[in-house]
Amino acid sequence: MSFKKLMVALLIVTMVLSLLTFNVSAEVPLQASTDNPWQNLGFDTLEADDMIERTEEDEYREWKNRLASEYLETADMTPRTALRMQANSVTQNLFGNEYLEAYVHNDGRFTMGTREGNPSTSTDDNKILLYGHPNPWSSSTTIRIDGYNYTFKADGPPSINAEGTEAVSVMTVSGVTIRQIISLVNNPSTNRKDVFRIEYQMTNNSGTSRSIGARIMLDTMLGQNDGAPFKVPGIGDVTTEIELVGDDIPQSWQSFDNLLNPSVVSNGILYRNISEKPDKVQFCD
Repeated sequence: MSFKKLMVALLIVTMVLSLLTFNVSAEVPLQASTDNPWQNLGFDTLEADDMIERTEEDEYREWKNRLASEYLETADMTPRTALRMQANSVTQNLFGNEYLEAYVHNDGRFTMGTREGNPSTSTDDNKILLYGHPNPWSSSTTIRIDGYNYTFKADGPPSINAEGTEAVSVMTVSGVTIRQIISLVNNPSTNRKDVFRIEYQMTNNSGTSRSIGARIMLDTMLGQNDGAPFKVPGIGDVTTEIELVGDDIPQSWQSFDNLLNPSVVSNGILYRNISEKPDKVQFCD
């Protein structure tokens, strides 16, 4: 079974901030198809405990494999070359530094990739980290308010700071304001800004108590491998679909383009303290 998704479900109470830290040492190119069967998925059809629901799994795999093959036909392109082939409106939503870059669509969806990546290796230069980069569509966030699910869809284009290190997208729904903040932050292990933090801040403006949660789905694709496998502390190589809850949820994880001979490696931090710990994590196909 191939692996390409990390999904995190977080239970959030009124006006509480939750965050997912995405730490990286890899890279990104290429254009994505606009043929997206996920875009019309009604999240209100999901069962309460489901992370995502889809039908005809074999057809889905064939479809993703076809898209991945289209990517590989132009796999020698850098992110900047791919972006220059798109409209100018695309490039203005791209930000990053010498190590990493992210693209945030006007509706809030995002992708990530590397530029220089890890300076100590050249094999992770200009590589994809999230599928579709720099044209996002398959990674998404779902907000649950009082039992109703809403796909995060920003009210307008992202606000990117002057330094090009942070993009903020805002969505208001059912009396709740959700701010998605994607920012480059310092990595204490390397003393470089080679970490993207994915953060959601939720403010209840309704005047009544609300039950609020979030589910973040990252459709990982490392380099040319859309079935990028994982390593999880305490478990090791993850090559079959798993769901982790409670004490089994790790603080961190890794993903690779190849377990035996990796040239692209990403490192993710799920939480740093118990208040940030998600309720559920799935590593799945």
